[in-house]
Amino acid sequence: MDSWKEIVNAEDDQLIHELRQISGNMPCMFPEKDMLTEQYVREQRCYQYLFGAWFLEKTQLERLDRQLRKKKYCEIPEEEKNFFQKNDVLGLNYFYLFAFARIERLSREEREILSEYMDITEDGVLTEKARSVVENTFQYVMAVEPEKPGEWFEPIQTIHGEYRLRGDQIALGTGSGASYREKGWFIEEKKEQERLQDFFRIQKKLVDVLDEKTGGKFVIWTDVFH
Repeated sequence: MDSWKEIVNAEDDQLIHELRQISGNMPCMFPEKDMLTEQYVREQRCYQYLFGAWFLEKTQLERLDRQLRKKKYCEIPEEEKNFFQKNDVLGLNYFYLFAFARIERLSREEREILSEYMDITEDGVLTEKARSVVENTFQYVMAVEPEKPGEWFEPIQTIHGEYRLRGDQIALGTGSGASYREKGWFIEEKKEQERLQDFFRIQKKLVDVLDEKTGGKFVIWTDVFH
């Protein structure tokens, strides 16, 4: 997982500029542009970090990521990563959160706990208060539109609709890049088939595990065609 120091020392101005550019293309994922102040982004990064730490603790997703690393599957190329991959806090090779913590949905008291946490922590370790806030709020802070649980949203529009989710769901992205020789041929066809089978098996089976371990509602999006 990314370190706490990397989170708190991130360039706010650069991130705010990028958020304001991308938010218009994915309005269901982000708040209104005028809400994206330096204080908002600082608290948002803090919550995203706390949720990531809690999520990894609950799901032990690092173990599955390690198993995939042992198979030496290629990661998604850096130049082809989306905003959520580039700014993810989990620090994994093959998984990332396609979600943006909507801290405006927190109560004043919950945001005060968040601010207090940022003032006192030096290492990003979860305190009991911070853990309690995440456990009690993540489903309506991390989901797209929790008040519209039956409505479908499509942050990234494609022909086949691979990136759809209900309002009450949280998206986890997974995937890897293919290994090519020159001229577009796979280095090893059998290995490539194994890679595809692994990631689609994960997409099918992991979502129930995540729901059970966290008490949330997740959807998994898989990208294996780079």
